Amino acid sequence: MESYLTDLVKGFSGAGDSVDLITSKVDPETPGLDRCRIIKNNVSVIPKPLRKYFFSRWLPEFIENRGYDLTLSVTRSSGQDIIVSGGTHRGFLRSMDIREGLLDRLEIALETGGYHSSRRIMAHSAQTKEEIVSLYNISPEKVFVLHPPLDCERFSHVLRKERDALIDRFGLARDRTTLLFASTGHRRKGLDLLVSALDMLPRDSFELIIAGSKPGKHFRANNIKYLGFVEQMEHLYAAADIVVLPSFYEPFGLVAVEAVQCGTPVVVSKAVGARDILNEDMAVVIDTLTPEAIAEAISKASEKTFKMASDFAPRHGLTLKEHIERIKKEAIHF
Repeated sequence: MESYLTDLVKGFSGAGDSVDLITSKVDPETPGLDRCRIIKNNVSVIPKPLRKYFFSRWLPEFIENRGYDLTLSVTRSSGQDIIVSGGTHRGFLRSMDIREGLLDRLEIALETGGYHSSRRIMAHSAQTKEEIVSLYNISPEKVFVLHPPLDCERFSHVLRKERDALIDRFGLARDRTTLLFASTGHRRKGLDLLVSALDMLPRDSFELIIAGSKPGKHFRANNIKYLGFVEQMEHLYAAADIVVLPSFYEPFGLVAVEAVQCGTPVVVSKAVGARDILNEDMAVVIDTLTPEAIAEAISKASEKTFKMASDFAPRHGLTLKEHIERIKKEAIHF
């Protein structure tokens, strides 16, 4: 959501709009913040679990007094015109089979308040819209689906032309199929299942590259390589043979669409919301989340000839310009 927020700032300011960013905390190293005016409500003196609650209580009166033409929120707050949902807390708990605790109830209360008080709700996938409607008792007419945008200058098929050099740069094997797993939440994204699936595949035919959070015990296997946090993920996508995302819960799945935009096919679970815009020319969908099914999907993908489309992002309205235009069209109905 932080990345998406910077996209919104870039998109609206690039369209000639004046942008205020209202927040309780900001990282000065975040790129693109020079394009907006930052307004901070300091809630640092409040215990951390309650900061979202106090921020949400303060926000409606503040934005009403400012007279903005359009207000959007990417957090669980109230009073804005459009609240953006990149997934729901109830949906996450259900998918991960986690029992609801006290802090979960606070998150759900804030989420519910945000959904009901906003004029419209933007869901980043059809899957997320279904969760909002069924789990929060929201009218379907209030929710519109708009996939998050891609940076088409950064993520591009053109990078595949540099693949030989990129393979050497990241130290990838040339005599094995390279599987890429990019994650900062390994349990939710199914790393344990993926490693078990890798054990079912010929060891000398496949290698697994992990980017993001440290994988712990999995790092010990000799056909698993951990690269840490990679700043230029577009280069790693282009270097890999297949990107694998066997998530238990993935409201959209930017990793999958970024990889496809770079010309790399993907293996995804049915829990990945972006599957709606991924077809058999670019993806293999895992039937059930078991090591056996994941291994079968990977094997199928390694033998398949994919037809990767260079115009994937514009074909599905994933450019930043189209994204901002669609938001403004929704705002006309207020």
